[in-house]
Amino acid sequence: MLEVDQIEKSFPQPDGSRTTVLEQVSLTVKEGEFFTLLGPSGCGKTTTLRSVAGLETPDTGRIGVAGTDFFNSRRNVFVPARARRIGMVFQSYAVWPHMDVHDNVAFPLKVMRPKLRSEEIRKKVRRALETVHLAEYEHRPATRLSGGQQQRLAMARALVMEPRVLLLDEPLSNLDALLRETMRLELRRLQREAGITTIYVTHDQVEALALSDRLAVMNRGKIVQVDDPRELYHRPQSSFVAGFIGVSNLLTTTAKSDTAPGEIGAVEWRDQTLLAVMPRGSRQGAQMVLSVRPENISVTQVNGSVPQEGISGQSNILLGNVAESQFLGNLTDVLVQAGGEELRVYGSPERVLSVGDRVSMEAPHDACLALPAE
Repeated sequence: MLEVDQIEKSFPQPDGSRTTVLEQVSLTVKEGEFFTLLGPSGCGKTTTLRSVAGLETPDTGRIGVAGTDFFNSRRNVFVPARARRIGMVFQSYAVWPHMDVHDNVAFPLKVMRPKLRSEEIRKKVRRALETVHLAEYEHRPATRLSGGQQQRLAMARALVMEPRVLLLDEPLSNLDALLRETMRLELRRLQREAGITTIYVTHDQVEALALSDRLAVMNRGKIVQVDDPRELYHRPQSSFVAGFIGVSNLLTTTAKSDTAPGEIGAVEWRDQTLLAVMPRGSRQGAQMVLSVRPENISVTQVNGSVPQEGISGQSNILLGNVAESQFLGNLTDVLVQAGGEELRVYGSPERVLSVGDRVSMEAPHDACLALPAE
């Protein structure tokens, strides 16, 4: 459906140099897919989105929808934004304050060519407002809508022109936490019902995991991994992705042997030998980053005999002391000092652990990932 092929973009600086913000970015979005660009601020995700919309012109590469080139540097093709039939919702919503709800939604239809009849515009506006549950506010001034209603108004305005692709640039970031969660569910419902191909930009990992069919994680102008949410969370391919998606304990280790991709291999950490899955394999002596999620570590207070650290059956065992323990209702968030590092563990809410308690931490080998150091 949507193809972005090897696009690059740089911006001039006052000293005459150029700063590269996109470097050989390529992605394919399927028909009807909800695809998210996720990454830290300044990674290039919004520039990628604006390039698809036609609001930025890449230096090189190609962008096409359904086999039609919108941008092709080799063929000198650039289709302006107004002719791409792409809808976009901005972070600020860009709702026009001097118009009522109806006129905000109708505006894209009034400037379309060829022109539509007034009755056809009225029907399309009504249908779009019904889709986002704003039909009863059709003649209300836009400034009298709540934040959530303005977000839905911006969505209706983007959908009314029946775009081939819908682009969403952090549309929930200006809402409070409770409303953001409600609108997240509403947004996914709207996208499914419309069946529209959607690209969503965010730095919020929870939003990205909850909304997306697939995600592209970006860093420093490059796409570093594309996968479905579960695969990205459970099987990151780099220490950056492991640390950026969710919460993960990252330990610097050394590979003890050559290991093929996907196999379990041994690493050394603080004179302890541990076992972990090697998604990309390893070379003996190479520096690796061991990643393990807090929810994959079970923590037990040590009373009496002290368990042996290292490999035990199908698990790795480490000993430490509780540095902090916070009850969060559904779990206890525990910070444990071990081997000069601090590890985060999610314990049972029924189990009370106090600062200074000696504890044993156990993590299955297949829940530990050893990734090449970056």
